[in-house]
Amino acid sequence: MESKAHKHLKTQALYWLKGKMTDLCANEVKLFVHRKRFKADAVGINLKRKEVRIIEVKVTRSDFLRDDVLHSDYATTKWLITPIY
Repeated sequence: MESKAHKHLKTQALYWLKGKMTDLCANEVKLFVHRKRFKADAVGINLKRKEVRIIEVKVTRSDFLRDDVLHSDYATTKWLITPIY
């Protein structure tokens, strides 16, 4: 189950992408790369620049350590959002 902090940070990531991207932005995007399935927390696509930005939200250390999205090579730019305690 998703925590309130995770959900809030995903929403903030989407707002940030909407401010930076002009074409497509979405949360919880399913990605299929080299027969592997991933789910990114937020993705923005700029068709003119041929650019893909992926934002991953990590609220806990264990979530950060088990993530495959950050270690893949299918995005132009990858960002990480974490809460400040």
